[in-house]
Amino acid sequence: MKYTLLCLAGIMCLGLTACGGGGSSGDGSGDSSGGAGLDTVSITGGVIDGPIAYANIAVHHFTAGAIGEQVGTAGTDANGAITGLNVVADDAPFILIATTDGDSIDVTTGIAPVISELKTILMSVNDTPIYATPLTSIASDIALANSDASTDAAELAALLEQAADQTVAALGFGLDSSVDIFTTPPVITANTRVDDLSDIAAYRAAIEALVDAVESASDNTAGQSNVVNENAVLTALAKDLVDGQIDGQESATAIENLANTNIAVEVEETPTVDEAAIIELLEQDAEVTGVVNTVVIDEIDGIDGVDITIVIVGGTTTPDSDGDSVSDINDNCVHHSNTNQLNFDQADGDNAGDVCDSDDDNDGVADSADSCATEDFDLSSDIDSDGCDDANEDADDDNDGVLDTAPDNCPTVENADQDNLDGDSLGDACDDDRDGDGSPNSIDSCPDDATDTCAVPAEGVYGTSSWDDGSTWQ
Repeated sequence: MKYTLLCLAGIMCLGLTACGGGGSSGDGSGDSSGGAGLDTVSITGGVIDGPIAYANIAVHHFTAGAIGEQVGTAGTDANGAITGLNVVADDAPFILIATTDGDSIDVTTGIAPVISELKTILMSVNDTPIYATPLTSIASDIALANSDASTDAAELAALLEQAADQTVAALGFGLDSSVDIFTTPPVITANTRVDDLSDIAAYRAAIEALVDAVESASDNTAGQSNVVNENAVLTALAKDLVDGQIDGQESATAIENLANTNIAVEVEETPTVDEAAIIELLEQDAEVTGVVNTVVIDEIDGIDGVDITIVIVGGTTTPDSDGDSVSDINDNCVHHSNTNQLNFDQADGDNAGDVCDSDDDNDGVADSADSCATEDFDLSSDIDSDGCDDANEDADDDNDGVLDTAPDNCPTVENADQDNLDGDSLGDACDDDRDGDGSPNSIDSCPDDATDTCAVPAEGVYGTSSWDDGSTWQ
């Protein structure tokens, strides 16, 4: 486990646009996308396995459900801050991949990073710093694995949210599900508030615990015929979690890089993360935030006495992303709590539980517009478009407030007033001969007057004028 507290000033710089220093990858001379007339935005932030200095950064388009064309390159500087990376904002989403080489250093430990490749997905780009971490790497890989050529940006965003929930549930080591691993920084930044400190500390603890588990799993392969490095373990772990369970398999097929790693044991073991070391890191961060975060330093004068809560527990091989006591692998709504697992249209071949099914009865009418969301499956007739089958479900077919059995004198035409001029069985709204004089409304000059006295011809034409119904004035 790595906790030597080095280069703390560098950690403070990760939230800045530029932080001085330089290096083989972080001198700002990278090949960034953008051109004349295009709205470009600088990507800032860092790569956290402990903050990594001199990492190589590449940004790709998300294309056809996969990592697409490379659109920019840059690096991190001596303090671990991304520098010189610009992209065209409207081209989002992007996939950011950070890799290390012989020059890369974990500024916390002063040695080479444990994991050699980390990634994150950027659904949009603005002036908020971003951080690639082991948890964002796993969640990004899961979202990409669940994407296909038809996946658009909105669908990718939904997949990414689900993947993040799944990753935190399995590998958050006590990290609260409310913490967004894609937007919460795992270090103190210029924008850190006192209220953020617990989440920052918990996220950093989760990263340290995951790295420790991955490193131990890799060490378990030492001396084996297939020695697996930490980066390969992390990638394989994401592949394993796609199906909602960490068992060394992907779709019932063994994952070669997880053989002999004892990955399930390493994940479930309570990590050796030292809570005091994480808090000490934050305390020393606060001591140097006079230049970076005067709000925090002025308000708390160091974080002594501030209530920082870090819950550190073992991970789980059977994650329960929504906390409903049903493991993801058996949950018909993985990201919506539903302990009862109700699924009205299961017999119709629908596997989504009611709480996450937009059409519970599978009748083609969304629940939001369906007054009979859990009744008959098929709609043979639905006059008022309320989702209720007229013959079997709907007691008021025309939705006029008069029940069909009242009876409604126009059951398929809305007429709350039930007006019926001629007193027959049909209301005026649906009666072809409202006045009951034998002449259809369409040719009756006085459709609402059975005596036809509503329109007497002008004086002087008596005996010659004809009504529309063929009769002659006498």
